[in-house]
Amino acid sequence: MIRMECYKGNNRAKVLMEQGKPTLGSWLSVSSCQSAEVMSYIGFDWLVIDMEHAPHSFETVENMIRTIERTEVVPMVRVSWNDPVLMKLALDRGAKGIVVPWVNTKEEAAKAVSGCMFPPKGLRGIGGGRTTKYDLDEGKYMAEANDDVLVIIQIETISAVDSIDEIFEVEGLGGAFIGPADLSASMGMFGQLSRPEFEAAVMKVLEAGKRHKVPVGIHVGSNETAAKRINQGFQFMAISDDIEFMINGAKSALSEINKGCGNRVGLGRQQ
Repeated sequence: MIRMECYKGNNRAKVLMEQGKPTLGSWLSVSSCQSAEVMSYIGFDWLVIDMEHAPHSFETVENMIRTIERTEVVPMVRVSWNDPVLMKLALDRGAKGIVVPWVNTKEEAAKAVSGCMFPPKGLRGIGGGRTTKYDLDEGKYMAEANDDVLVIIQIETISAVDSIDEIFEVEGLGGAFIGPADLSASMGMFGQLSRPEFEAAVMKVLEAGKRHKVPVGIHVGSNETAAKRINQGFQFMAISDDIEFMINGAKSALSEINKGCGNRVGLGRQQ
């Protein structure tokens, strides 16, 4: 399998991972340019607008990408399914990367890559829009897009883990992202992420990624876990999402205030 040795294009996240460096990002579940703007100022390497589980429209996604583009953060989109039409729509809105859920076979991985590439490498339809400056960029985007796009597949089932070496043979993969919730559920141990069997599956994917030079990422739930995964060699770390950050911040503030005043404020106040 042939892979680029030294990518030097316009996708900062791809550059960092090609250099073997870890990256840290988060998910955007709130359909709000303001939320995207705040998150883009925090210091993440990339942000993924989640269209699999959140109710974003493509019009909102385009405006969120416009907002993120004002910073150095790389805007990406998780599409709802491994569908070239959805990938095309997200890329035409300006996404620099596509996260494709539920990839379980080599054929499905190849389909994901093909959906993100212009011919002759893939099936992405050619059309004017904001990525080509409405056809005013004289072909610049078309010439660079296939190299610049970061195609991330999600490994979410034990069957995908069992086929991981075959999956990683697909040329054009920018990375693989482990979904702990779905993977643990497929193993009959939902949420039991400390189980040795689960950790063995995770490490199997990571080691395969190292052999095939495919960066591997994973969702982490704490700062400690993020540090652990970085030290293990993971390169694409996702921590929380905008909703969870909001929940945790609000709960922490209310809890601290109640500690200082004897639980006399908020809905949990003592009567």
